[in-house]
Amino acid sequence: KKIHTVIRLHSLKYLLILFLLAGSGFNSVFAQTINYTEYAGEVIDADSKKPLIFATLTVDNTNVTTITNSEGQFSLKVPKEYSENKLTIAFLGYKTKQIAITDLNEEKNKILMTEFVMALPEASVDAPNDAEALVKETLNRKGENYLNESTVMTAFYRETIKKRRTNVSLSEAVVNIYKTPYSSNKTDALELYKARKSTDYTKLDTVALKLQGGPFNTLFVDMVKYPKYIFTEETLNYYDFSFDTSTRVNDQLIYVINFKQKPDI
Repeated sequence: KKIHTVIRLHSLKYLLILFLLAGSGFNSVFAQTINYTEYAGEVIDADSKKPLIFATLTVDNTNVTTITNSEGQFSLKVPKEYSENKLTIAFLGYKTKQIAITDLNEEKNKILMTEFVMALPEASVDAPNDAEALVKETLNRKGENYLNESTVMTAFYRETIKKRRTNVSLSEAVVNIYKTPYSSNKTDALELYKARKSTDYTKLDTVALKLQGGPFNTLFVDMVKYPKYIFTEETLNYYDFSFDTSTRVNDQLIYVINFKQKPDI
């Protein structure tokens, strides 16, 4: 009995030592894996304090980037080798902003964006004054003004289902988009690279409505490439068009046009 007890005690010692070694090895691997710093916060309008949805945040000279969610919030993982770089924040209609990553906190960052105001000359012969006519001309010349060769793009997709202010389902994906020329009638193609989905079924209602969605259907939001889904010769007359404040992208003047359905339609 004593011999058996001693053997069991030795076995337990060896087993405990193995667990300790395995645990220390796991901690070492885990420590080596975390080689980045995660920053979180929100991007908002400097005056109204409203969240800016889908603002782009990019670490300069890298492919590390993210966008804000539907509440203007972001989470960005920056490898420590880029900790001395700058972060560029961009949003259409706002001045592009640069911040040193060393100036960021790991949580509760508030990035204020200032609206871009462009002074236009008092009189310009070339400035369009008919918003609907400009839309028609743009659609007619899309082969000249937009990509006229096949292009491969990488995009990020996010789809959420909310119950009040809480996300009950979240789908995210990185996709490759094979964009055909705008002068071509061929449909664009999409390839799923990575995807993940999380759903809390306990918070979903008993009756749930599933709308047609997914990454592929978002391709048809490109109204210039697929105008038939919203702008045709007939349906153009269903909308009132008006000019909004112009802006600039890469030093090019961009006309912003609003459109809304006519009251009698």
